[in-house]
Amino acid sequence: MRTLVEQAQYFAEIQEYLVKGSLDLFEGYGLPVKYALGAPSVDISGPSVMAVIGYAATTVRGSLLLLTSRAVVAALQPVELRDEPPTEAVLRDILGEFCNMLIGRMKNRLVSRGVAPLLSTPTTIFGDDLKLPVPTSGMSGWQRFSSPAGDIHVRLDATFEVEFELSKDETTAAKLPSEGETVLF
Repeated sequence: MRTLVEQAQYFAEIQEYLVKGSLDLFEGYGLPVKYALGAPSVDISGPSVMAVIGYAATTVRGSLLLLTSRAVVAALQPVELRDEPPTEAVLRDILGEFCNMLIGRMKNRLVSRGVAPLLSTPTTIFGDDLKLPVPTSGMSGWQRFSSPAGDIHVRLDATFEVEFELSKDETTAAKLPSEGETVLF
Protein backbone atom coordinates (compact mmCIF):
# COMPACT_ATOMS: atom_id res chain seq x y z
CA MET A 1 0.00 0.00 0.00
CA ARG A 2 1.34 3.44 -0.94
CA THR A 3 1.04 6.43 1.31
CA LEU A 4 0.14 9.95 0.29
CA VAL A 5 3.80 10.92 0.75
CA GLU A 6 4.92 8.20 -1.67
CA GLN A 7 2.32 9.26 -4.23
CA ALA A 8 3.40 12.89 -3.89
CA GLN A 9 7.02 11.82 -4.49
CA TYR A 10 6.00 9.93 -7.65
CA PHE A 11 4.01 12.95 -8.82
CA ALA A 12 7.04 15.19 -8.24
CA GLU A 13 9.24 12.83 -10.27
CA ILE A 14 6.75 12.86 -13.14
CA GLN A 15 6.60 16.66 -12.98
CA GLU A 16 10.40 16.73 -13.33
CA TYR A 17 9.98 14.78 -16.57
CA LEU A 18 7.40 17.36 -17.63
CA VAL A 19 9.68 20.33 -16.94
CA LYS A 20 12.72 18.80 -18.68
CA GLY A 21 10.59 17.66 -21.61
CA SER A 22 9.05 21.12 -21.97
CA LEU A 23 12.39 22.91 -21.92
CA ASP A 24 13.84 20.54 -24.52
CA LEU A 25 10.74 20.52 -26.73
CA PHE A 26 10.23 24.27 -27.04
CA GLU A 27 13.95 24.95 -27.43
CA GLY A 28 14.11 22.28 -30.14
CA TYR A 29 11.42 24.11 -32.09
CA GLY A 30 13.05 27.52 -31.91
CA LEU A 31 11.25 29.00 -28.91
CA PRO A 32 13.65 29.18 -25.96
CA VAL A 33 11.74 29.08 -22.68
CA LYS A 34 12.70 29.53 -19.05
CA TYR A 35 11.09 27.57 -16.27
CA ALA A 36 9.44 29.84 -13.70
CA LEU A 37 9.79 28.12 -10.33
CA GLY A 38 7.02 29.08 -7.96
CA ALA A 39 4.87 30.32 -10.82
CA PRO A 40 1.89 32.49 -9.91
CA SER A 41 -1.61 31.41 -10.79
CA VAL A 42 -2.54 31.01 -14.43
CA ASP A 43 -3.70 34.20 -16.06
CA ILE A 44 -4.20 34.14 -19.81
CA SER A 45 -6.48 37.01 -20.59
CA GLY A 46 -7.53 37.73 -24.13
CA PRO A 47 -7.22 35.41 -27.13
CA SER A 48 -5.86 32.01 -26.13
CA VAL A 49 -5.49 28.39 -27.17
CA MET A 50 -5.61 25.25 -25.02
CA ALA A 51 -4.78 21.60 -25.74
CA VAL A 52 -5.34 18.63 -23.46
CA ILE A 53 -4.49 14.93 -23.73
CA GLY A 54 -5.62 12.20 -21.37
CA TYR A 55 -3.53 9.21 -20.37
CA ALA A 56 -4.21 5.98 -18.48
CA ALA A 57 -2.28 2.97 -17.26
CA THR A 58 -3.34 0.16 -14.94
CA THR A 59 -2.64 2.17 -11.77
CA VAL A 60 -2.66 5.82 -12.88
CA ARG A 61 -4.76 8.12 -15.03
CA GLY A 62 -4.81 11.82 -15.71
CA SER A 63 -4.21 14.51 -18.28
CA LEU A 64 -1.66 16.95 -19.62
CA LEU A 65 -2.84 20.43 -20.56
CA LEU A 66 -1.13 23.33 -22.36
CA LEU A 67 -2.59 26.83 -22.23
CA THR A 68 -1.11 29.93 -23.83
CA SER A 69 -1.90 33.00 -25.88
CA ARG A 70 -2.49 32.86 -29.61
CA ALA A 71 0.67 34.94 -30.10
CA VAL A 72 2.81 32.23 -28.46
CA VAL A 73 1.25 29.51 -30.60
CA ALA A 74 1.86 31.63 -33.70
CA ALA A 75 5.54 31.84 -32.67
CA LEU A 76 5.62 28.02 -32.65
CA GLN A 77 4.20 27.88 -36.16
CA PRO A 78 6.57 26.15 -38.59
CA VAL A 79 8.35 28.47 -41.02
CA GLU A 80 6.70 26.64 -43.92
CA LEU A 81 3.26 27.81 -42.71
CA ARG A 82 4.12 31.45 -42.02
CA ASP A 83 3.17 32.84 -45.44
CA GLU A 84 -0.28 33.85 -44.18
CA PRO A 85 -1.70 34.78 -40.78
CA PRO A 86 -2.55 31.61 -38.83
CA THR A 87 -6.16 30.50 -38.76
CA GLU A 88 -7.97 29.12 -35.74
CA ALA A 89 -7.57 25.58 -37.12
CA VAL A 90 -3.82 26.01 -37.64
CA LEU A 91 -3.27 27.40 -34.13
CA ARG A 92 -5.31 24.58 -32.57
CA ASP A 93 -3.40 21.96 -34.59
CA ILE A 94 -0.04 23.42 -33.61
CA LEU A 95 -0.74 23.47 -29.86
CA GLY A 96 -2.39 20.04 -30.05
CA GLU A 97 0.73 18.63 -31.67
CA PHE A 98 2.99 20.23 -29.05
CA CYS A 99 0.83 18.70 -26.31
CA ASN A 100 1.11 15.35 -28.10
CA MET A 101 4.90 15.61 -28.40
CA LEU A 102 5.27 16.61 -24.75
CA ILE A 103 3.17 13.75 -23.43
CA GLY A 104 5.12 11.42 -25.74
CA ARG A 105 8.36 12.53 -24.06
CA MET A 106 6.85 11.90 -20.66
CA LYS A 107 5.53 8.49 -21.75
CA ASN A 108 9.02 7.44 -22.90
CA ARG A 109 10.40 8.26 -19.46
CA LEU A 110 7.52 6.48 -17.69
CA VAL A 111 7.94 3.35 -19.83
CA SER A 112 11.58 3.20 -18.73
CA ARG A 113 10.29 3.24 -15.13
CA GLY A 114 7.79 0.40 -15.62
CA VAL A 115 4.61 2.38 -16.43
CA ALA A 116 3.23 2.29 -19.98
CA PRO A 117 0.26 4.66 -20.27
CA LEU A 118 -2.12 4.70 -23.20
CA LEU A 119 -2.68 8.18 -24.63
CA SER A 120 -5.77 9.83 -26.06
CA THR A 121 -5.75 12.19 -29.01
CA PRO A 122 -5.45 15.91 -28.25
CA THR A 123 -8.52 18.03 -27.73
CA THR A 124 -8.04 21.72 -28.47
CA ILE A 125 -9.96 24.83 -27.51
CA PHE A 126 -9.77 28.29 -29.04
CA GLY A 127 -11.30 31.23 -27.21
CA ASP A 128 -10.95 34.37 -25.16
CA ASP A 129 -10.15 34.54 -21.45
CA LEU A 130 -10.16 30.75 -21.01
CA LYS A 131 -10.63 29.63 -17.39
CA LEU A 132 -10.23 26.13 -16.00
CA PRO A 133 -11.92 24.54 -13.01
CA VAL A 134 -9.79 23.30 -10.15
CA PRO A 135 -9.46 19.50 -10.26
CA THR A 136 -11.56 17.74 -7.64
CA SER A 137 -9.57 14.51 -7.33
CA GLY A 138 -6.01 13.27 -7.57
CA MET A 139 -2.98 15.54 -7.75
CA SER A 140 -2.54 18.51 -10.02
CA GLY A 141 0.22 21.00 -10.65
CA TRP A 142 0.73 24.00 -12.91
CA GLN A 143 4.12 24.83 -14.39
CA ARG A 144 4.90 28.10 -16.17
CA PHE A 145 7.47 28.65 -18.87
CA SER A 146 8.31 32.17 -20.02
CA SER A 147 9.44 32.96 -23.55
CA PRO A 148 10.02 36.12 -25.60
CA ALA A 149 6.57 35.53 -27.15
CA GLY A 150 4.79 35.11 -23.78
CA ASP A 151 4.04 32.53 -21.11
CA ILE A 152 3.14 28.88 -21.65
CA HIS A 153 1.23 27.21 -18.82
CA VAL A 154 1.37 23.43 -18.48
CA ARG A 155 -0.80 21.46 -16.07
CA LEU A 156 -0.30 17.83 -15.11
CA ASP A 157 -3.16 15.96 -13.43
CA ALA A 158 -2.74 12.46 -11.99
CA THR A 159 -4.88 10.09 -9.97
CA PHE A 160 -2.93 7.16 -8.56
CA GLU A 161 -4.28 3.80 -7.46
CA VAL A 162 -2.87 2.46 -4.20
CA GLU A 163 -0.69 -0.04 -6.12
CA PHE A 164 1.04 2.59 -8.31
CA GLU A 165 4.81 2.72 -8.23
CA LEU A 166 7.68 3.77 -10.45
CA SER A 167 10.51 1.27 -10.62
CA LYS A 168 13.57 2.52 -8.76
CA ASP A 169 15.88 2.52 -11.77
CA GLU A 170 15.25 3.03 -15.42
CA THR A 171 15.03 -0.38 -17.04
CA THR A 172 18.06 -1.79 -18.78
CA ALA A 173 15.91 -3.05 -21.65
CA ALA A 174 16.72 -1.85 -25.16
CA LYS A 175 16.98 1.93 -25.14
CA LEU A 176 14.00 3.62 -26.76
CA PRO A 177 14.78 5.98 -29.60
CA SER A 178 14.69 9.65 -28.72
CA GLU A 179 11.81 11.75 -29.97
CA GLY A 180 12.16 12.49 -33.66
CA GLU A 181 14.61 9.64 -34.31
CA THR A 182 11.99 7.35 -35.82
CA VAL A 183 8.99 7.80 -38.06
CA LEU A 184 6.18 5.25 -37.91
CA PHE A 185 3.44 4.93 -40.49
